[in-house]
Amino acid sequence: MHHAFLVAAGERLDAMERALDAMHRHPDEVEHLQSFSSECHRLTGAAASYGLVAVSDAAAHAEAECDRFARAGESPDGEARHRWRELLREMRSHLAAAGAGVVTGQRMIRLLCVDDDPATEASLQLLDADSAFVVELSNQLPEGALPIY
Repeated sequence: MHHAFLVAAGERLDAMERALDAMHRHPDEVEHLQSFSSECHRLTGAAASYGLVAVSDAAAHAEAECDRFARAGESPDGEARHRWRELLREMRSHLAAAGAGVVTGQRMIRLLCVDDDPATEASLQLLDADSAFVVELSNQLPEGALPIY
C-alpha cells in the first residue's frame, strides 16, 4: 500500500506541475489555480496519513496560498508560482527519500530567461508549453531569489 501511495503521489505532483505550467501560460484562467489547489489538498491529507509530514506541510502551505489568491480574486504572480515550483521540488525529494523511484516528472530541462524582451518571453512560453522545457522569467522571480537549476 505504501508503494502505491508513493506512485500516486508522484502522479499528483506531475498534475500539480502541469497546472503550474498552465497558470504560467494562462495566468487569468482560474481553473488552473483551482486544479493546483485541489491536488495540494488531496496530497496534504494523503501524505499525512502515510506519515510524510514534510510533504503534507508543503502541500498545505501551497494550498493556503492558493486559497488566498482565490479569495482575493487574483491570479498568482510569478513569485508565487516560483515558490510553488520550489515546494514541488521539495516534495519530490521527500517522496524519493521515502523509498520509491517517485521522481517521475517528465520535465528535465529548466531555463531561466533574463531577457526582458516581450517577443523573447512569448517565444519561450511557447517552448515551455510544447516541450520538456520549464521556463522561468527572471523578472517574475522574487527579489534576490536564485533559482536552483
